[in-house]
Amino acid sequence: MVRQGYKMTELGEMPEDWEVKKLGDILKIRYGKSQRQVEDSNGSIPILGTGGLMGYANKALYEEESVLIGRKGTIDKPYYMNEPFWTVDTLFYSEIFKPNVPKWIFYLFQSIPWKSYNEATGVPSLSGKIIESIKICLPSNKEQQKIADILSTVDAQLEQTDQLIKKTKELKKGLMQKLLKKGIGHTGFKQTEVGEIPAEWECVQLKDILEVQGGYAFKSKDSVQEGIRWIKIANVGMGKISWKEKSYLPTNFEEEYSDYVLKSNDIVMAMTRPVLRNETKISRIERSDTPSLLNQRVCRFIFSNKINNSFFYHFARTISFAYSIQDQILGTDPPNISANQIKSIYVPLPPLPEQQKIADILSSVDGQLEGYNTKKEKLELLKKGLMQQLLTGKVRVSV
Repeated sequence: MVRQGYKMTELGEMPEDWEVKKLGDILKIRYGKSQRQVEDSNGSIPILGTGGLMGYANKALYEEESVLIGRKGTIDKPYYMNEPFWTVDTLFYSEIFKPNVPKWIFYLFQSIPWKSYNEATGVPSLSGKIIESIKICLPSNKEQQKIADILSTVDAQLEQTDQLIKKTKELKKGLMQKLLKKGIGHTGFKQTEVGEIPAEWECVQLKDILEVQGGYAFKSKDSVQEGIRWIKIANVGMGKISWKEKSYLPTNFEEEYSDYVLKSNDIVMAMTRPVLRNETKISRIERSDTPSLLNQRVCRFIFSNKINNSFFYHFARTISFAYSIQDQILGTDPPNISANQIKSIYVPLPPLPEQQKIADILSSVDGQLEGYNTKKEKLELLKKGLMQQLLTGKVRVSV
């Protein structure tokens, strides 16, 4: 049964005063051009491709508000431009017919499953003809503006949160460089295998302060649909475990292989391809990751009473530790590291009370980052829900 004030159409239920139209009824898709003749290091006009900013030009290809979408390559990341620009031939731009609202069209483009319109078997590709043929629910320009205003408010909050995340990451990076090299309040320093460190600190090999436990070689044939998760190389992320790929073993394995059961706050590291973009693939096990089992080519660190678990976690995420790992795996294919190679690495070691202070400071910043990331996730869910409701007319806005 159709709700009062709505009608049933080929696109489903929509408000009575909305229309079913094609994108070609409200805009014209235009092709980008080669930037060779206009590229200028002193130019002020952005040159855009599917990957973003490519350089600057001394003249514009288009000067009106526009929504851009990839022709080849990245075809599902629309751009909104309200300043003069140039696009290369892999990026379409749109000439939007008045009185339609460009910012509303930008949000509409975000809601379109572009990959389902892909025309190529290799590199993803769209055509202007296909884009213009897509049918849409079209509200009045006043309602378009109101919808755009609401979604823009959420986008502004997202941008603000992104800036907070960026600044906090920069703060943490600076603190890590200072605290993990210079410590807290030191005036005297000495040269060691890891460079200059406070005179009161030690420089030790990891074998002197911890053990490295390798995982068990569980068999794929033992995997089941439900049970206890096992952590593989692919699950070890940058700081946290990723469960995008899940594998399960029978629940009785938790008792049978109890030596390989991971606990909250355990620290694990990938031993194959252990470094990605100058950062070690190392994760701290959270309560939500348990129970789980340690698979082969993933190791767990078992600490002595000389080193603080949290201090090591922060140190192991520094670029200097990643370089130490890379030095050990140089020349191997695929990149692999052994327990003995890990234990041969030299690290700076402050006294335990200072380790705790440094860990507390860095963990506090991590807490701030976690809060901002949680806020961002909530805002993204809010935006997604609003788009589903507002762009289809399921929820109306007052104009």
